[in-house]
This record gives sequence, C-alpha cells and structure tokens, in this order.
Amino acid sequence: IPIQKDILPDIRQMIDRVPVFLAPNDPQPAALLARLAGLEKTDAEIRRQRVADTRIRSEQYAGGDKGEIVKTAESILAKSQPEAKILRTSVVSSDWKEESVLEYTDTTQSAIQYRVTRSVTVEMAAKKPDGAFLYTLDVSKDRRTDGSWGPLYGHVMFTDSILEENVKK
Repeated sequence: IPIQKDILPDIRQMIDRVPVFLAPNDPQPAALLARLAGLEKTDAEIRRQRVADTRIRSEQYAGGDKGEIVKTAESILAKSQPEAKILRTSVVSSDWKEESVLEYTDTTQSAIQYRVTRSVTVEMAAKKPDGAFLYTLDVSKDRRTDGSWGPLYGHVMFTDSILEENVKK
C-alpha cells in the first residue's frame, strides 16, 4: 500500500528542522534523509505497480435517485477538474450510509448542532491531458429540521492514476 501523499513531504519538513537542535556536524539529519529517500523510492515503485491494477468498482446502487446522484457527482468533478472528460461513473455504495452526530458548528466551539447525514460513494474515471484518473467522491445530503432531505452535495476524496484501457474492465 502506498504511503499517504502528504506524509512524505511532512516528514521531509520535520527532518529539515532537526539541525537546529543538534551540533553543526551531527550526522543524524543526513542519515534520516537517506532513509527518507529510500521510503520515497519504494513508495514511487508501489504507485507505479498499482496503476496497472487499478480498476473502477462495479455499480452497486439501484435506488430511484441514482440519476440525481450521478449528475451531482459529475457536477462536483467538473468544478474541481474542469479539463477532465468523464469516461465512466459507478455508484459503488449499495445504499445510503447514515450518520448522526452531535458536533460544534464552528471552530470557536460556542454552539452545537445535531446533524443527520446520508452519504454514498461514487467512483468516476476521467481522462485529462496528463492521463487517466480514478476519482472517488462522497455524495451526501443532510436531514432538514422538518424531516425532509436537503440537496445533494459532496467532494472528491481521492484521486488515483488508472490506465485508460482498465476503465471498462
């Protein structure tokens, strides 16, 4: 499994700060950087191998609102990746997953709310000038105070490279 994309740069930044706390010629930062370079090389190789095995999952959802879910997912992707041409879309959740939470409404933690959200996962393969990509999206809706459901919204959670010939497999 590849390392989460933001971890290696964060590690590099931490190593770059280490010399401040050590003697001027201490070998520890250089040793840490060498170990990090090995991790980066291994991670890059895992990512290269993984592309050949990446596939879009099969359609699981059969609800009557599937068209609306797909349309919303396509709109979300179009906003975040305007140059992407969608090749295939699959709602990979078999049903809505419901979450009920009591949470703060903002960072000041001065007010709380009770939120009920339903979500499904959508995978979309799209082609861009720099290659084909598999996007994993969350599409959600919140329960209103009157018990009805609000409009669909969502975001791209993950982006992975995919071979274009694997999109239809």
